[in-house]
Amino acid sequence: MLTDTLIFKEDIENILGDKNIPWSKLDGKTVLVTGATGLIGFWLVNALVCYGKASPATPRVLAFVRNPVKAKAMYAQYAGDDRLAFIEGDICRKPETGEGVDYIIHAASETASSSFVSKPVETIHTALSGTKNMLELAREQKCKGFIYLSSMEAYG
Repeated sequence: MLTDTLIFKEDIENILGDKNIPWSKLDGKTVLVTGATGLIGFWLVNALVCYGKASPATPRVLAFVRNPVKAKAMYAQYAGDDRLAFIEGDICRKPETGEGVDYIIHAASETASSSFVSKPVETIHTALSGTKNMLELAREQKCKGFIYLSSMEAYG
């Protein structure tokens, strides 16, 4: 498993050691990460949970995923860990979190280049609808911060 490798552990240490990231702002907060089974979302969730292991006021991570079976397999090392919870859903519908959210990191996106060619309207609709839903959730929850990000594939 990737998370058991020395390279993974070194990368997480480097991320957590970055003095330009204000990690302490997350102490005791809840962070919702969309696209948690994607490349960027995976690293974000791992970094946040690992930060929580060293923090006296552990942040809680809500991983918004389409496929909970895949997500639980990807994050098996955190099974039973209260710092990480999964919310299953489709980005085209606003999630029900069941709890307050302080920060949202929106990393969900269609990443298959073939979708941009075969289903361009649907692909853009998903990106727009998903972002709108997350922004509405951020407003409703009075979030302290919202980050939208993606790999280059979101832009075709």
